[in-house]
Amino acid sequence: MLIGSDIRTYRRRIGLTQIEFAPLIGLTQSALSLLESGRVAISTQHLNKLRKEFVGKKTSPTFAEFEAELSKAGRATQHMLAADLNQFATLTVYPWLDAIDLSEQLRHSPPVSVVSVSNRQNRLIAFKMPRETKYWATGEIIAFEECSVGDIKDADVCLVVTTGPKPGHTRTVVAAARVTSGRGPTKFAPIRTRETPIPADDKSILTIMRNCYRAREV
Repeated sequence: MLIGSDIRTYRRRIGLTQIEFAPLIGLTQSALSLLESGRVAISTQHLNKLRKEFVGKKTSPTFAEFEAELSKAGRATQHMLAADLNQFATLTVYPWLDAIDLSEQLRHSPPVSVVSVSNRQNRLIAFKMPRETKYWATGEIIAFEECSVGDIKDADVCLVVTTGPKPGHTRTVVAAARVTSGRGPTKFAPIRTRETPIPADDKSILTIMRNCYRAREV
């Protein structure tokens, strides 16, 4: 769909002033000015006059060619916007509570924000962290991505999901990874609770997620 500024662009491309252009499509100069500024809508009658007047070899580009250019540019823009949108995932941010059961917590905790992160193949989740530690600032938002042990680097902030105390329930702790290449398995040291580190090969571990995005609210 064309707008007034498109008419102005076309007029300038073919080198005509408003005074020269207006009578060719049955308008006064003041009416053309209103049309180009968007204060008057473009009608089918206007378009038909433009297509009829600016045709053939006497005009380059013809109005029909100009319309085709705009249509092509519009499709390209829509494609780029769709591609950009597909590159991101929007996550609901929940408040972090220690040793939570994700299956229960996310149903009952009101979300506090949303963030957009680069789209990934693995599952994602985001939390707003509590008071400051050496691993995050108060209120910092951290998104976590499901991963394998081999993806984790030393000091990564991770979520470790284990079997819970009751059947069908889980328990999740936020922990700092301790990667000691060649000196035993990777371990996860809980940050917010005084618990012994959890070895990566512990049979109670269901899922491991590492931090993949951080943001601070301003």
